[in-house]
Amino acid sequence: MQYKYLTHNSVTIIFDGPPYTRGYANTVSGRAQLEADVEDFGLIDDIYTYWGDVQPDPVDDIPVPEPDTRPTIEDRMADMEEALATLMYGGEVV
Repeated sequence: MQYKYLTHNSVTIIFDGPPYTRGYANTVSGRAQLEADVEDFGLIDDIYTYWGDVQPDPVDDIPVPEPDTRPTIEDRMADMEEALATLMYGGEVV
């Protein structure tokens, strides 16, 4: 077993059998998966030495967008139909 591609963000490990290659991200969860899959502690130490400090999982940094509160096209059409009915008939369409 050896690593093929080693960057500051990830590593690709070549295994002797299936899965023949597997990639790991330099994140908390990626490091946990690397430790679970790779039994060669010397290889893991080499990778961690190159990576340095643990990077946070990307999902921790992704902001959650605010829900869209704008009216939908259906809401706008219903408002226009109601306004038109009020103009034409003096009340709501039933």
